[in-house]
Amino acid sequence: MDIMKFNMTNQVNKLLKVIIIVVSTVILAALTYNYFHNSLQNEARLDFNNRARLIKTYLNLLGSHVNSFKRDIEYSYHLESNNSAIHPGLQQLKNFDKNHYILSNDSENNLQVTLSGIGTADKALQLHGKEINTILKFSSRFNSIAASLPEITWVYYTSINKFLFVAPTINPDEYLFDEPDYQRNFWQEAQPENNPEHKQIITKLYNDAAGQGLMVTISSPVLLDNRFMGIVSLDLGLDFLRSLLISDLNSPLGESILVDESSFLVGKVEDFTIGTQIEVPDLADNTQGFIHADDKHWLITELVDGELWLVHVFENNKIIMASVIKSIPVWTILFITLALAFVLIKLQEAHKQVVELSRIDPLTGLLNRRGLYESIKQPVSFSKRHHNSWSVVIMDIDYFKKVNDTYGHNIGDEVIQEVGRLMNDIIRNSDIAARWGGEEFLLFLPDTNAQMACHIADKLLEAVSTQQITNNKLNITLSSGCAEAKADEPFDEVLKRADIKLYEAKEKGRNQNQR
Repeated sequence: MDIMKFNMTNQVNKLLKVIIIVVSTVILAALTYNYFHNSLQNEARLDFNNRARLIKTYLNLLGSHVNSFKRDIEYSYHLESNNSAIHPGLQQLKNFDKNHYILSNDSENNLQVTLSGIGTADKALQLHGKEINTILKFSSRFNSIAASLPEITWVYYTSINKFLFVAPTINPDEYLFDEPDYQRNFWQEAQPENNPEHKQIITKLYNDAAGQGLMVTISSPVLLDNRFMGIVSLDLGLDFLRSLLISDLNSPLGESILVDESSFLVGKVEDFTIGTQIEVPDLADNTQGFIHADDKHWLITELVDGELWLVHVFENNKIIMASVIKSIPVWTILFITLALAFVLIKLQEAHKQVVELSRIDPLTGLLNRRGLYESIKQPVSFSKRHHNSWSVVIMDIDYFKKVNDTYGHNIGDEVIQEVGRLMNDIIRNSDIAARWGGEEFLLFLPDTNAQMACHIADKLLEAVSTQQITNNKLNITLSSGCAEAKADEPFDEVLKRADIKLYEAKEKGRNQNQR
């Protein structure tokens, strides 16, 4: 093997190693990113599903309180008769002004509830005494719910007969029930005209009439003697709704929001304007898998049938960035490993090159003496096992000292290089050529007897003798000796016999081969 072939093979092997390592690193980096990307999506989905389950459970619990009030009020009213007990609070109704009456809030009234209505106390007792008496019997229960669930702003009963019963208490100087209250969401959305099935509803977001800010209301219609008589309601303030949405995933991946059936915002952690509508993918799809739309990822689930949805949304570039950030530690390790692998390849290649160069003659690119001995071990062993013949040819440039003395060592080196090139061109692929030392060359010829070896040597002698070498157009000749190995004969013994034949060729006039 000459230096050029060695270098080419070395570069190809090195390139293949680099390609394999780089491709493997890129694949691992991509798999890492994909793992964290999927992991973030799975975390978001798990957090979303858990939060949706908790919110739904809690809203169902609050809804059950409202429905319980509804059923108990209806049942209690049905049991009312002329002989029913009169609630003490009924005697504490008094006129507040010429247009309103209230439940007295003096020290004798320890009900911790408020009742206010349109008209006079006497007229209200005359026309709606049974209904008011029924509602007053729930004073302690209303007050208990309001006290035990601080997230509830108000719990109240609104009658079609123009009065409101509410807990906790409201100062009548700050708020009295009035006709415009019938235009508020809690009434409009739950009354039979808009709710013919008399089902429980959750209202759109609206401003509280008593000044408690934005809220939504869970309401259920109350039917007394099969007639719509009022609505029992429970108010949830915006701050409470926001607390339901706070999650570790709100930043930087995205945010959770509550929307109604018309995609209007009901709840959001950040401030927003009432009546804000969100462009949300089809709510009716109601899938808990990811929806990809407008470069965003959406998670959507229904909380209250046809009325309230939980939505989690984050932009695609944010989850990409989050995945990249999470991947950086692993990527750093991969790229450090890649750099170390390159260093290792360099060291291995350098070591291999040093080893190979120690076996190759730098002037001709042929094997040196050490390289020859290492290269013939296997073919000699193979030939002995299979009883195959093999031969050795040793060659020497005739009158080489004269070339050096006449033309200088540079020309001498060119002569040696040209002989090496011719030798490498003529020998077979299975043959092994070496520069034995100085102006001497050696051929190891496997599966070759002495006659064939001499034929190869003659071809080489002829090629050299007919070639004008260097710019000085020198005519150079070779002398050679051939020897075929005997059974189990060591290489050095065969070499000695070939060397003797070389000596004979020189004695007989040079430019010839002897065997």
